[in-house]
Amino acid sequence: MSSVYLAASPNPPSAPPGPERGYIVSHVVLASGGTVSGRHRLQKYVYLLDSAGMGSGFDFDYPGFGPFSNSLDRAIDDAVSDGLITERVIHPEHHGERYSVLIGTQKSDAFISGLTTDTTQRMLSILTQENMMIISLAAAVDWLWRHEHSENWFRDILRRRPVRSNGGRLSLATDLLDRIGLPAPNVAKEVCG
Repeated sequence: MSSVYLAASPNPPSAPPGPERGYIVSHVVLASGGTVSGRHRLQKYVYLLDSAGMGSGFDFDYPGFGPFSNSLDRAIDDAVSDGLITERVIHPEHHGERYSVLIGTQKSDAFISGLTTDTTQRMLSILTQENMMIISLAAAVDWLWRHEHSENWFRDILRRRPVRSNGGRLSLATDLLDRIGLPAPNVAKEVCG
């Protein structure tokens, strides 16, 4: 497992300072239209925005299903306790696991993004309309080539996530990366056994 800090600073801290962490969460939730369905989805939004240059300062690892940041997860808790967002935990009655809905409650200019407002809103308007499995797969592809410097991210994603990469989903994920301005490099798309 590798850890990557996504920001422009040559000597970045391990995470943004206290209150700013919650403002980053609030910034992304509000820029997503005011609600985000699930912490996992917010994790992928922040990761992809950072790949485009947002500069949140969160450390991301690849623990198994794509980029994840423990410091971002704690920042979500901070944003809730500081009243910047609310979190409703949903317990489906008939199927599925519980999940949360994050709702932005307080706008702040305390976080200055490395992206323009237009770029952030354009990316999030695309991401908010996309299936979570495709977003997660897109983030995993981006991680493999950008941070692990995979010579063949296509082969590597098929090895790591064979079931989720089938059924045309990998093509949809790379198309999503193109649409949000983070195209993956072309590689030989061989069939792996």
